[in-house]
Formats: sequence, structure tokens, C-alpha cells
Amino acid sequence: MKTSLSVWFPLAIFAVAAEAKYQTFQSRFDGNNSVRIKEHQDGELCNGGSKHYTGWVDIGDEHLFFWYHPQRHGKPDAPLAIWLQGGPGGTSMAGAFIENGPCLFSNETNSTYYNPHSWTEEFHMLYLDQPVPVGFSYAGGNLTDDLLPGRAEKSAIDFLTAVLLIYEAFSGVYFAALTPLHLSGESYAGRYLPVYADAIVDYNSRVAPSDRIPLRSVMVGNGYTSPKHLFPSFYETACFEVHGIPAILNETQCAHIEAAVDRCELLLEACVSSGDEIICHAGGEFCQEAIMDPITQSGSNAYDRTMKCPEGSCYPHFKNVIDWFNSAEVQEALEIVDQTGRAANVSLQKESVTDRFKASGDIWMSSMPYMERVLQSDQVDVLYYTGINDIVCNSIGVLRTVMDLKWRGHAKFVATPMVPVSWTLQDGSNGGRMKQNGRLTAAELYGGGHVYPMDQPAASLKMVQAWLSEIDFQTKTIASARRFGKPRSQKTISIVATPQEL
Repeated sequence: MKTSLSVWFPLAIFAVAAEAKYQTFQSRFDGNNSVRIKEHQDGELCNGGSKHYTGWVDIGDEHLFFWYHPQRHGKPDAPLAIWLQGGPGGTSMAGAFIENGPCLFSNETNSTYYNPHSWTEEFHMLYLDQPVPVGFSYAGGNLTDDLLPGRAEKSAIDFLTAVLLIYEAFSGVYFAALTPLHLSGESYAGRYLPVYADAIVDYNSRVAPSDRIPLRSVMVGNGYTSPKHLFPSFYETACFEVHGIPAILNETQCAHIEAAVDRCELLLEACVSSGDEIICHAGGEFCQEAIMDPITQSGSNAYDRTMKCPEGSCYPHFKNVIDWFNSAEVQEALEIVDQTGRAANVSLQKESVTDRFKASGDIWMSSMPYMERVLQSDQVDVLYYTGINDIVCNSIGVLRTVMDLKWRGHAKFVATPMVPVSWTLQDGSNGGRMKQNGRLTAAELYGGGHVYPMDQPAASLKMVQAWLSEIDFQTKTIASARRFGKPRSQKTISIVATPQEL
């Protein structure tokens, strides 16, 4: 059934019991779909500086949980950013309460505190738990695990439907009509986001201009877009000095990994070309065991190679926020049992989802063809940013991925030199380096790793502010504007370098 965005007022309010605190907005276009929304005052669960909203996007028997935070200063023309965590199976509430949300979780007080560097300084932020049953999301009816999405292409259908419902329910009430949309996320979101953005671009090509989703940009942090490019680069990142950070493995360990690199790359190429889940699973398991496992077994933090991992977990404090999500305080405030018919058992990563995406071969597939189509559409700006301390989605592999994207600006993008970014870190040092041509920007960011907004909160906010300024200038067709990078007359850093030079 065709869903229209031409009606820029909320969905019809469905019958709601007087005592209920959630409002249900029934879609005008599909009786099986709706959005439930509850308003929370500032200080209720989140001390973020404004009211905030929780709820579920109900798509038949699939129910995707969201936590929505309006732009904290009430800016009427603020854009909307939807944040997706990785995994696959990671809850986006980790991003909200550990990384860039308006309030962050304190392990000392077991409560939240105001985050001055939240992305809500610029965006309306909507954190979405997907696919079902990640985080507070859940499946109803007779939906068994084997019927739920196990490939990004399938979860893209739910995501597209969710975006349509969010715009139908929120426009003119929770944000302005025709609010520009930015898709954002990190890690395995580098697999999701190209597929989802391509689904939106394809949808927009099939409907009237008034019905289109106003997708403006895609922001991928430490993105897992192409395993074929990432896994071989683990060797360089772990065995050579990169960006001034020394090797973390010894010669014996590195020789073992080096011997497996070429075979790993060939196997992942076979996976991408065939799409066969058995080939993908076999190749992926080989790469994992031969290349990744020696790194994690060394005691180094695969998400930040400047750190060692304590026993059990590289980030043991993450468990505390998960325990808080499962506490009576949070579950009662969210009315989990009343709304879902069950208590939630939130985990940082839902293993059943991880297992589904592994079994299907999705975890070894490339999203490059989807991102290439997004760039070819010439409608959407794309930013890949990478905290250089990361190993699993490291700067070498991500840059190779981006440099290998085939689109009309490919040749010039490859030839464009790196320049310093336009902001600094808190100690006054350079924030990183970037390259840009047309719709595509790649940035390597200093001082942080896989979870860059947590590692460098102030710098990550400066980054998104620079990004919004950059694409705003592009919209005004001021081609010479460069808010994201410093002027090219400044000293540049060559992108043609050996691992030792990087």
C-alpha cells in the first residue's frame, strides 16, 4: 500500500484509554501500522535540558522502540537525526546514554547527568532500536525468531516503514514539517546505513515530490561497510605504527596474521560476488579466527589500540547502564509491561540478532553497491568519520572502502589530498584530517577510537556542527566553501603512504 507524506499533520489519534500515558497515532494509510508516544518531563530518567519522548513504531507484529530528544534550544528549523547502533544487535540506547545523547549515564550516581556536548545542540535526535528484538523492541503475535530480519536488505523494509510513520506522526507536532533527515550511526551501522539510505532514495524515485522523505545526509562513524577492505587492514593496524601509535602485536603474531591476509581477502571477495551464505560464513570464520582472534587474545582493546582490556570486558562500565535499563525505575517509567505484555530484558547486544545475521552471511557482505547508488543519485551527502585508535573499523580499511566507491566523483575524490579538519581537540591539538569531493567526505579523527563520541565528546559535536555548515553551504551552491576542512593552502598530508608513514 502506498504511504504518502503529503499530509503534514499527525496520524489520527486512535482510541486511547483515559488512564494510559501513551498516545497511539494510527496510520492513515495502513491500519496495521501505528506509533505510540509518551512525553517525559526533563529530569524524568534523563536530565538533558528538554522534554523527551519514548515509544514504539508498530509495524504489524514488529514493534521498534525509540527514544526521541528534541533539539534542546527549541530551534524551529533544526534537522532530524536518526541514530543506529551496530552489532548487529546493538541497542541504540547505548548511543543515547553513553555517547552523544542529551544526558549520559553516571556509574557513580546510577542516574543521568546533562551532556553539554550532545548532538541535540544541533539535531532532533531519535535513537531507534532495530531490528526486532534489539533493546526494548519486541515481536508480537506469532512472529518467531526465524521470521524476523536476518539481512540488512530485509530490515531496510522495516526501517523505511518506520521513517514514513515517524514523519507521519511527528511532522508539525514534534518537529517542523519537511524537516531534513540525517541518518547516523556507527560500527555495523556502516552495513545498515547504505542499504537503508538506498531504500529511501529508491522510494523517493517512485513517489511524487510532495511524498518524498527529505533525506539530506548519511553520517557513518567507524563504519563496517566492507569486510573485504577491513579485515586485511587489521594486519597493518596491529603490526605497524599507524598515526603515531605503535604496533600492538609481536613479530611472531604478525607473521601468523600476514600469512592469512591474502586468503582472507579472496574468501571475502567470493562471498561478495556469490552472496551465498555458506561461502560467506566459511570465509568470515576463517578471517575471524586467523586475523581478528590473535588481536583480541593479545589483551589489547580492539576498539582502542591505545588501551588494554580488563578481564571480561573492554568497557566493564557499560554493564551498569544496561542494568539501569532493566531496573524497575526505568521499566515502570516506560510502562514496559503494560505496553508490551512482558518485562524487557535489555542487553548491550542481542545475541539472537547477531546469530541471525551471521547465519545468513550478512555480517560478511559489502554495502558498497548501495552507497554507490546513494552517491550516484546526487541527492544525499555522505560522511565517513573514523576514530583512528580503532582496530575493528580502522582508518586504513575505512579509507580504502571510501576510496573504492565507484560514483561520478570517484576519480577526483581519490586524487584530492587530505587537509586538517577545521576544529581542534580540547588540548588545542589538531582534531584530525579529511578529504572531500562533491557529495563525499572522509575524515580521520584523532584522540579516539571506535566509540568516538564517547572518547571525544566536544570534538564530535564540533564535527557535526562543521558537517551541517558544510552541507548548508553546498545547498546554497557556494562551491568554494569548506567549513569541514581547513583551506587547502595550508599544509596537507599525503594519502599515499605506507602503514609506517600513516
